[in-house]
Amino acid sequence: MSTTEDDNLTTALVALGAIGLGIGAFAALSSWERRRRFNDALRKSLERDGVGLVDATLGRRSDVPVWVVTVNAPWRGVGVYNAAFAAGTDPYSPQTLGSLVRRLRAALAPEARVG
Repeated sequence: MSTTEDDNLTTALVALGAIGLGIGAFAALSSWERRRRFNDALRKSLERDGVGLVDATLGRRSDVPVWVVTVNAPWRGVGVYNAAFAAGTDPYSPQTLGSLVRRLRAALAPEARVG
C-alpha cells in the first residue's frame, strides 16, 4: 500500500471513529434529556398536589421496569413507593408518567392518610 493509500485509510478510520463517538454522545444526551424531562414533569405533577419529589430512580426487576420514587407529603412525611410496569414498557413515555402519577396520588390520597 502506498503512503497516500495509508493516509486515506487512516483519515477514513478517524472519520468513522468521530462519527461513532458523535452518535454515541447524541444517544447519551438524548437519554439524559428524556430522563430530565420525565423527572421535571413528575415533579410538576406532584407539586400540584402539594407533594415534593425527593428522588425518582428507574430500576429493573426480572426485566420489568420499576420506578422507585421518594416523595415528601406534608401529611405523611417522606416515603418511598415502587411502581412496576409491564416488560417492554417505555419507562419515559407519557403513558408511564400518567400511570405513575395516578398510582402515587392513590397511595397519597387524603383518605389513605395515616393518623
